[in-house]
Amino acid sequence: MVWAVNGTQTATGSPTTYTISGMEKTTFVQILNNDFIDPITIPRWQMGDGGIETGSVYTWRRSYNGNTDGISVNQTEMDLIGNSECDNFFAMAYMINISAEEKLLLHSSMNHNNNGAGNAPFRAEIVFKIVFTGQVDEIKMTNSNTDTYDANSNISVLGTD
Repeated sequence: MVWAVNGTQTATGSPTTYTISGMEKTTFVQILNNDFIDPITIPRWQMGDGGIETGSVYTWRRSYNGNTDGISVNQTEMDLIGNSECDNFFAMAYMINISAEEKLLLHSSMNHNNNGAGNAPFRAEIVFKIVFTGQVDEIKMTNSNTDTYDANSNISVLGTD
């Protein structure tokens, strides 16, 4: 069981979205994501098999900074962190990506929150379910506004069977 790079995409210019596509379809997937974005933007993912799923196929349970769980169902995107002060964002996720089954992801993310040693980082722990039966081979970075990602924002994907 050797992990291999399934793909990587680095934003150029100032895009409002960027996509990693043509990934090898593997059963186990690890996603690493580092974004530099406008501080009023919430980063989001969409995924698909040969195209991005834009229907209401995303559901999640989340905890922000250890607070009470919240649930969102029948969404068109996956929110990756729950605060709007998100100008440097890092996420890691593990996904089970079996064909003919719903996808499950375990996701952890953080951002620096406000400047200074007196402000702790903001954290999010989220579990996602994606209700489609293909195997994910494409991931799209979107956001909560029409704001832009800075150049050098990156998403990298590792996979194995």
